[in-house]
Amino acid sequence: MRYLSKALFIAALAITPAGALADDHIVETGLINQETRIIEGGGGLPIAMTVAGNPDGPAIVLLHSLLGSTLNWAKQFDGELLETHRVVSIDIRGHGASAKPWIASAYQDTQLFAEDIDAAIRASGVEKPTLVAWAYGGLFAMDYVRHFGDTDIAGIVIVEGNGGLTPLPKPADTPEYRQRVANSKSPNIAVIDKWTSEFGDYLMRSEALPVDEAEMIRTSSMMVPHYVRDAFRDRPDDNSDLVETIQTPVMFVVTMQEGPSVDMVSGIAGSLANGSVATVETNGSLSFWYDPTAFDAVLADFVAANQ
Repeated sequence: MRYLSKALFIAALAITPAGALADDHIVETGLINQETRIIEGGGGLPIAMTVAGNPDGPAIVLLHSLLGSTLNWAKQFDGELLETHRVVSIDIRGHGASAKPWIASAYQDTQLFAEDIDAAIRASGVEKPTLVAWAYGGLFAMDYVRHFGDTDIAGIVIVEGNGGLTPLPKPADTPEYRQRVANSKSPNIAVIDKWTSEFGDYLMRSEALPVDEAEMIRTSSMMVPHYVRDAFRDRPDDNSDLVETIQTPVMFVVTMQEGPSVDMVSGIAGSLANGSVATVETNGSLSFWYDPTAFDAVLADFVAANQ
């Protein structure tokens, strides 16, 4: 697998001027039918969207976690999944190549996130996609369900998360915790750089990644400004009221050691009209990265079963 250097990443992911929103930007990567462009999302915000793969295959829409981007799905964009599926990835507002407005409310209104996802689905031309959301990204998937329902999607896959379908316990409010939070959103670039390095180490704690792959994850995180990180602290995260309304199939993907406990997601799955749990046999918190072959196979089976 070939990866770009950090400098080339940042140059390649630069925001397209607002006046060019309607333009398509073809990226020569050697991937199957890949296209990256800027679309108009909720409230008119520029949102980056990448589409690749088999135009006639079932559609998958990838939603990254907090401090992520399309870069996190690099192995899904460089594997056999593209031969059989149409794959769409969105840079969530405030992340990656999408716009990063200063106003906190741009990140705290769940309808705006839902509109971003809806705009990407419509712009990509796919029908009945499966939403695949990593960790915090499960909240974005639930934003879509809350405001657009689930009749136009084939299913939802939540990877190492619970989508807010049951409240998670809050960390103890200790001085150490408050300091970590302050560091995570500090406007001091040296402080936030150090925190982001530690965040990357946390994600990769079970197994070291090659330097170029680790650099991708770090670059993705560093593209999220301090004020965006701060605004997300006040974003709604309780979607327990949606449990009784979701009719589309929902699969929770867990790993051997990381993410929500099997008991927790099994309880949610049992409360849903059509819920299930799948385990990828890897110890990492990035199952789609550490073992993409196994992850993609689980995903493809779910998609095929719900067409």
